[in-house]
Amino acid sequence: MQTTDNILRFSIYDDRKSSLMRETLNLSECEINIAQYKQSINCIRPPVNQAQDTSNRINMNICHLTPHYLPSFAGLTTVYREIAAEEIKLGHTVSVVCYFPWKPWKETDVKREQIEGVSVIRLKNHIMSSRYPRLGRFFMRFVFPFVFCSAMKDLACDVLHVAGITHLTYAALIYGKLKKIPVVISLFGEELRLLEERKNGLSAVKQFLRKQLNRYIYRRADAVTCSSMSLVEGLRKLNLRSDSKLIYNGVNVGKFAMPSADTVIARKKQYGLPLDKLILGSVGGISHRKGYDILLDVFARLNNSQPRYHLAIVGGGDVESLERQATKLGIRDAVTFLGAVTYENLLELYPLMDIYVQLPRFEEGVSQTALEAAMFEKPVVLSDCGAMRDSVNNGISGYLIPIDDRDIIAKCIGQLASDKNLIKKMGQAGRKWVAEHRCYATIARQYIDVFSNCLNRSS
Repeated sequence: MQTTDNILRFSIYDDRKSSLMRETLNLSECEINIAQYKQSINCIRPPVNQAQDTSNRINMNICHLTPHYLPSFAGLTTVYREIAAEEIKLGHTVSVVCYFPWKPWKETDVKREQIEGVSVIRLKNHIMSSRYPRLGRFFMRFVFPFVFCSAMKDLACDVLHVAGITHLTYAALIYGKLKKIPVVISLFGEELRLLEERKNGLSAVKQFLRKQLNRYIYRRADAVTCSSMSLVEGLRKLNLRSDSKLIYNGVNVGKFAMPSADTVIARKKQYGLPLDKLILGSVGGISHRKGYDILLDVFARLNNSQPRYHLAIVGGGDVESLERQATKLGIRDAVTFLGAVTYENLLELYPLMDIYVQLPRFEEGVSQTALEAAMFEKPVVLSDCGAMRDSVNNGISGYLIPIDDRDIIAKCIGQLASDKNLIKKMGQAGRKWVAEHRCYATIARQYIDVFSNCLNRSS
């Protein structure tokens, strides 16, 4: 079935263990206006009456609830920043409720500000800010919902969109039921991993209670969306929710212009990266679950056999432990730790890399950084865990590697490094794939469709 600007395509999604028929809308242009979008929806769906038409609600007051937002730098921050920007373009009013980005010992409980056209309400996370964590947890469980409801009283809101399961989620469900406002929960990462782990003794009891609470929360939500097929299947497997909707994370295509060769050389000098080496890059907070120790070990094998590589690691955290490991492996001079950077600086660093590598050892959400690296025509090498497999077109724009299989990781990186034409081919294929299938202009409309459905059901 074909319209003037849009093609409807039915495809089979194959995720190794299961297949799910899903409907995807392939848009010839990401930047289409809302009228064209409504026209395409009407072309592919049977006529409905005015009360059921999910595309007629033009002006919504959308409130996003997320632990992180600007100026914090995190994958979730980027997701909500881009979704909010697209929603504003479509004429909606957007607000964000989040925690303070630091430990505000003496800050007030609530702070209001405007950032990029978004009304931001910051609340104190008492677990992080309290000198007594147990007291902080007690406060967040029993007092925080009242603080939240008080902060929301002057905010016009048609729908609450919550990221994951946090204290914000509990508070939003209470407020939503009191005010009869639909609540949509979106899962982005490892929300289900803790529920799937097997525990013994008292830990098993706590996990059972946590699972029951999560089941209640997911079922009380008006809608649940997932950023990967692994999360959709996880909700079904754990009998938490069977009707969740798949909405991927994406990128803002307009932000990823390729710099000139002279600019790349100048920036390599600026950041202290060698001009005559093949640069492997990785981005993310430094912690055990991110698998940086695996990356250093693989890099040592590659560099000791043929010293033509250089590794650039971007992210804050336990840098000292990685420095000690690099020194022990004899590769300290071949590794540059760039620390935590702003998002604008990160966009300058991607083009300096030749191959992007991310090797988490535990369940991860869709890799925002892998998508962004692909937009700068960098082939990506990722661990095959959780939603990471939704971050690359395996074999076309990069490789998915079994978790902690260091021999295969080294082999894949070595194969790429030995063939510059393959690097270029995979990089170009990655940019095309991300631009076509992970565009935020389309993703924002998918969220709006979910919100509209919830509002129509509640009216």
